[in-house]
Amino acid sequence: MSSSTRKPQQAASAFVSASQWDAKHLADMVSRVQDPLVADILIGLLEEHPDLKMQYLGVYTKAWETLRRAEQIRERAYEAGQKYADRRRKVAKCVTWSVRLLRDFYRLVRQEILKARAESTVKQANKTAPFKPQGDNVICLPMAQRPTGTDR
Repeated sequence: MSSSTRKPQQAASAFVSASQWDAKHLADMVSRVQDPLVADILIGLLEEHPDLKMQYLGVYTKAWETLRRAEQIRERAYEAGQKYADRRRKVAKCVTWSVRLLRDFYRLVRQEILKARAESTVKQANKTAPFKPQGDNVICLPMAQRPTGTDR
């Protein structure tokens, strides 16, 4: 007799504990309805079971609100990302053009410096030396050494 009475009690207690566990799990899910993933799961569950949907209508609307808010946040983040990418492209283009301009300016200045150096070397080469003989009948003798006093 004791074995027959225990079996239904165990089955009943297992069922009660399973339903209590389900209720606890549902309460935990309801407490996290602000999480978009949990809200999506709750909406799917409540749409599959219309009787639960009517029983938890407030939770259902809060879950929809959470999903819409998450979508709005996602859209704003996408728009901000697009604006950032557009500004980044503009800055990169500006930097590229600035570098090209400075590079071309450097090349131009370098060419002008090289031209000026070449002209100055040509001018130095074309200058006449003051001690060069000017005619054919001039003879240049080597410089005489100074007497040192040891000459005999």
